[in-house]
Amino acid sequence: MHRFLEIALKNRVAVALTLVALVLAGLMLVTQLPIKLYPSTTKTRIRVSIPHPSYTAEDFADQYSERINQAFANVEGIDEIEAEYNNGNSRFNIYFDWGFDGKAAKADVSAAMGTIRSALPEESDNYNVGYWAGRTVGFFVAAVYSQEMSANEIYELIEPKIRPRLDVVKGIDFARVTNTEEMRVDIHIDPLKSLSFGLSADDIAAAVRRGYRDRSLGSFQDGRELISVRIRQEIDDLNDIKDIVIDTREGRDIKLTDVANVNVYKGLPYRLYSVDGRRAVVIFAMPDVDGNVRDMSESIKEILRDTEQQIPDHIQFKILVDPAEYINGAIFNVIQAAAIGGSLAILVVLLFLGEFRNTLIIAV
Repeated sequence: MHRFLEIALKNRVAVALTLVALVLAGLMLVTQLPIKLYPSTTKTRIRVSIPHPSYTAEDFADQYSERINQAFANVEGIDEIEAEYNNGNSRFNIYFDWGFDGKAAKADVSAAMGTIRSALPEESDNYNVGYWAGRTVGFFVAAVYSQEMSANEIYELIEPKIRPRLDVVKGIDFARVTNTEEMRVDIHIDPLKSLSFGLSADDIAAAVRRGYRDRSLGSFQDGRELISVRIRQEIDDLNDIKDIVIDTREGRDIKLTDVANVNVYKGLPYRLYSVDGRRAVVIFAMPDVDGNVRDMSESIKEILRDTEQQIPDHIQFKILVDPAEYINGAIFNVIQAAAIGGSLAILVVLLFLGEFRNTLIIAV
């Protein structure tokens, strides 16, 4: 130890420069580390959610489960797959081996889904591939409310301003601005009317499903090339669902309203949020598995501050869950504990040596 101190004292400039370089390198590397609210304690899990509003669970599983399973079979690192088929929507929870990189897992699953996208129904084009919500990575929640505007009016005002910017936040995996109203359709088949046309419930359901699909018009040949022609057959407004043609009898179109009572209405979503007694629009965001949740939170708060300048003053933002607040508090506590511990250690060395100069050299 004495020899080491002699060398350090003879080469003070070199030692000082080395220490400065190490400190700067440490500060730079610390900024590159992912900051998480909780440590990762589970396997990497990816969830694929596929909407199919015109298919029952059984029909979708019968027609598409084999293709989906074949696509996932080509993905490396998968340990287990859980499939959940529901009417209108199906989910696949994909578990990867321990230590498998989360970003690579998501990219591989997305690529696998891309290979079968054209084989899925058109209504399933907006499927989602994301990290499963069961992971402990933290999340951000903010509410928007007003004493002068309804939640639906607030949603229509702020959603176009906030949503595009949320989609490009670095490190974000999932973001949603909740709507307070959802368009819904109830279809009640009239047994007497359907039987009078000789139509079963399955016939009507199949016809409604066809109302969303592309229809082939045939093909024509251009030189050596055979070109198939299809038209997009879909409804732009849910109110048009009443006019879907179920069948044609004696030159007359039998529409859905001829065999069923169709009710199109605005319904409440599955979850409602309120702040200070007023129904609120909620902004929810979750980072990806390797994302910096603190930076994500700060970026979203900056978006909210910018949006506040563009909307009426009576609309208020209230942050309900801010992981950056907890992380900043934890970082402060660590720094405070390190400073107190270091100061006490230096004090003990000073009392032991009785020389301020040597104590300073050891402290540095």
